[in-house]
Amino acid sequence: MVPKSSHHKQWVVCNPISRTYASFSCPPGLFKLFFLAVGLFFEKDSINDGITSFKVVMAGSELVAEDSEQFNLVTEVYDSSLGYWVKGGNMLLDVPLSSWKATCNGMMFCITGSRPYRVLGYNVKGRVWFEVQAKMPANLILLRLVDHNGVLLMVGGLGDDDVINKIGMWTLNPTFSQWVEFGWMPSGVCHDFLQTQSRQFVCIGHSNFLYFSNKRCHGVLMHNILSKSWFWIPVNPFFINIHYYMLKGFHFQPKLYSILNESQYRE
Repeated sequence: MVPKSSHHKQWVVCNPISRTYASFSCPPGLFKLFFLAVGLFFEKDSINDGITSFKVVMAGSELVAEDSEQFNLVTEVYDSSLGYWVKGGNMLLDVPLSSWKATCNGMMFCITGSRPYRVLGYNVKGRVWFEVQAKMPANLILLRLVDHNGVLLMVGGLGDDDVINKIGMWTLNPTFSQWVEFGWMPSGVCHDFLQTQSRQFVCIGHSNFLYFSNKRCHGVLMHNILSKSWFWIPVNPFFINIHYYMLKGFHFQPKLYSILNESQYRE
């Protein structure tokens, strides 16, 4: 859980299955950054596949100077094996970073906050940023990134005059040099999903499924990647206003083991 105001000084990483959690102080300078992108990475035991430690990567943009139009991409990494934050490498941008991101194979991929969109990658072990050089699809209005079992998947809304009229999917090839067409949302399904002339929707991934939600939509649209099927699931009825609800994400794969010792995690 990430704090939303300077009144909250702690971050929390928790395992709802084992009912354990860890809390640690916010990184310095957190609340002066634009649009935080946060990724969670685990170090696994090679023998029993248990998690031994974790890293939290936080990235955000700050103006280089008050009269400047450039932004400094600031990165901080919390390493649970060390117990403190370390600097994670910076990058100069002409637009701020978006908060939409995907974590995939030890890297965090992010999107710049305005068109023409660019995809940036952060290598957690090397602590370096790089720009994905693959050519982006034409007429891209909205962009989301999803991890599909170790493959980076881009979901994009295409159209004209800021109006999305179709939604496509592409995978990034292993050399990060090309986006390969993966599939399209059927036109009838796309019409029902968008409903209004909106360019805002959310797409998240979990295992072999993609979940699409839209503020004006009557449910969550679910796509089975393996069977290439599409179907609707209802919105949680306990939300106060289901017509303005958008699914945010799944934060963990359910597992029973605790990820550190009891002195650092408490029930």
